[in-house]
Amino acid sequence: MIAGHKILSVITARANSQGIPGKNTKNLCNMPLVNWSVLASLASDYVDLTVISSNCPLVKDATANLQ
Repeated sequence: MIAGHKILSVITARANSQGIPGKNTKNLCNMPLVNWSVLASLASDYVDLTVISSNCPLVKDATANLQ
C-alpha cells in the first residue's frame, strides 16, 4: 500500500514470443523466466495483489505453486 492506495501488479506472459520462442518458460538460473517477475512482485512491500495473465498453459503450470 502506498499513501493509502492498494497496488495491483499485473504480469502478462503471452505464448508465442516473436523474439525468443517460449521465453517465459525458459530457465534462467534454474527457474522459469516468468517466475522471477512473479516472485519480485510477491516479495514487494508495496504490492497488495499480484495477477498473472497468460494464454500459455506452460506459464500457468510454472507459476501455479508460487506464493
